[in-house]
Amino acid sequence: MEESGVTTVLDDAASGAASTATDIPSIDTTTHWYHDPTRALGPHIVEILTRTPFVLVLAYYVGKMFAKARLPRISGYLVTGVLCGSHVLGVLSVDATRGLAGL
Repeated sequence: MEESGVTTVLDDAASGAASTATDIPSIDTTTHWYHDPTRALGPHIVEILTRTPFVLVLAYYVGKMFAKARLPRISGYLVTGVLCGSHVLGVLSVDATRGLAGL
């Protein structure tokens, strides 16, 4: 007897009597904020947060190399900034550089 009850519930769900997938709003996961951080933060903030640490670490080591050559470390920092800037290698865009200008 219980088996027929289970079958009935399954038949009702299969026939559409229960809620279907169209009743539940779907979330497009390809455009959700955790799949595309630029939607949540903005493209320049993401660029600043991902590329700036790379440039800072690179500047540290270039400054160290300049110090070994008995040149001021600040010269190494400046050379790194010029090379990684938007006009030479383009590691940081002009908008990202403007965003960093307020720091």
